[in-house]
Amino acid sequence: MLPNTPSPACDSWLGDAWNPGAASGAACAITPDMAIQEAEVWRKHWQVLNWASKELQPLYGAPFRAALQGWGDRLQALALQLGDRARRGELDGFHQQIDQFKRIQLASSEWLSHSTTSAPREAQDLAAEFLLNRNQFFKRYDKGAFDHLARAPQADRDRFNQLIDELETCSQPRQGVQCLSQLETFALKISPTPLRRF
Repeated sequence: MLPNTPSPACDSWLGDAWNPGAASGAACAITPDMAIQEAEVWRKHWQVLNWASKELQPLYGAPFRAALQGWGDRLQALALQLGDRARRGELDGFHQQIDQFKRIQLASSEWLSHSTTSAPREAQDLAAEFLLNRNQFFKRYDKGAFDHLARAPQADRDRFNQLIDELETCSQPRQGVQCLSQLETFALKISPTPLRRF
């Protein structure tokens, strides 16, 4: 059983302040200090994934635990970046990222529930393979491998960003593989060299 931690996805201490559809943090009358604290709540929350990868060895296979560790590390880094932006007073888009964190949390709970060693071996292997590939994709993404897409038409950029959101919140391996394939296709529209296929 996972340790008890604050659950921002269910009851963010900001409550309704981050009203979906609001233009920015400033429009919601949220202060940078409040945003910094919210980002820290999420950073600590994502540490649960690292805890699970290390402490729940009997429940999950080694490849899945490695993928979980990498995913937890990335989400903690995103929360730290969110806090850094808040310290600089950059609150635009903050509530959208919090909403995305909530969706990611729900998807992560699905992975934890359906990828235990009691699941069929094929299902365990498929989940671990996809999650590891997703981690590799986001390592490249975070290092700027897809920055060239800024030159793509707006409709393609919007679709690419939508697929990124779907990839982050995916809870089914086959759906995730489709997202990865579509993301690669968009990248190849602009990139002069093929990207490594998953």
